[in-house]
Amino acid sequence: MGWIHDQDELQTQVRYRLIRERFVDHMWRGALLLGLVGVPVSLIRVPEIGLQPTMVLHTVMLSVSLLVNLYLNRIGPGTKGLLLVLLFWLSGLGGLLNFGMLAASLWFLAFAAMVAGTVWSLRAGIATSVAALLAILLAGAGFTQGWLQMPVDASDYVLSGGAWLNLAVGFGLVLMVMLIGLGSYQTAVKALLTEIDDQRREIQHLATLDALTGLPTLRLARDRIEMALQGATRSRLEVALLFIDLDRFKAVNDRHGHEAGDAVLCEVARRLTALLRPGDTAARVGGDEFLVLLVPPTGRDEAGEVAQRIEEALAWPLPWQGQPLRIGASVGIAVYPQDGRTAQDLRRHADAAMYDSKRLRTA
Repeated sequence: MGWIHDQDELQTQVRYRLIRERFVDHMWRGALLLGLVGVPVSLIRVPEIGLQPTMVLHTVMLSVSLLVNLYLNRIGPGTKGLLLVLLFWLSGLGGLLNFGMLAASLWFLAFAAMVAGTVWSLRAGIATSVAALLAILLAGAGFTQGWLQMPVDASDYVLSGGAWLNLAVGFGLVLMVMLIGLGSYQTAVKALLTEIDDQRREIQHLATLDALTGLPTLRLARDRIEMALQGATRSRLEVALLFIDLDRFKAVNDRHGHEAGDAVLCEVARRLTALLRPGDTAARVGGDEFLVLLVPPTGRDEAGEVAQRIEEALAWPLPWQGQPLRIGASVGIAVYPQDGRTAQDLRRHADAAMYDSKRLRTA
């Protein structure tokens, strides 16, 4: 089970890496769309304010986005993620240094932090955010101290329709790309979580049900015994536990092989299930050992009758490839509370009673 858990954990990590890689690919396609629409809108303002460094930078970023998208499958996921964060961070920084707080590309700094936090870790996202905050503070100091100057008057810039169009396009496209990327990321994570839940249920199934016979394992049988004892304590009723050991099973295995032995175990499980009431439990707890839990209302007399029916049912030949296989069963009985008040005590008493029954049968 530990090996299965390690394999599942490794597969989950691989799938999560693939999810992050797909997210980065979505973001690169979004960056290309942002550049194809945003750069022309930005260049429309050249006659108004001249060719600014931030416009040249955005054009370079568009070229980078185009190249990366052309070779998207040839670039490693780590490199793609790093280039994406640098692309948006430098683009936002360029606008910040050129137009200060009026820069439409300020949104790119927040976008870069979101990508870093999603692709790598929360710590990476926080570090990118802190770097953006420091850049804003330094740019603020530069503009307030006169080290940096806007290429146009801020009042005129606010009245410019081109500036507002650039802001609307930049904001709208960045928001759209972010939402599409996060939506795809969320969908992929949900799919992964659903798959993990399915795997967990399958592991739980394997841990509680015997793979060969389909009967409950010892683990599930213990849980049901404990529940039955709790109910019996409150109601002051009796619970019977039967311990069954197959006779001559080793001889069947030695003579006819494990395939015949498996067929015998499956037929035993079928016959036990057919004999019991809906609320009772038959469990396989060892190679050829079974437990039967008889829930209230029951008692020693009824348990004895069930044990006799089990011995009679398992004494009948079991068919195997046209020939009958003859086994048998020894059954021990323990009743709560006379023979024990815990599941462990009841099983120990039933086990001892089974060996007493087997000795009497062979005496």
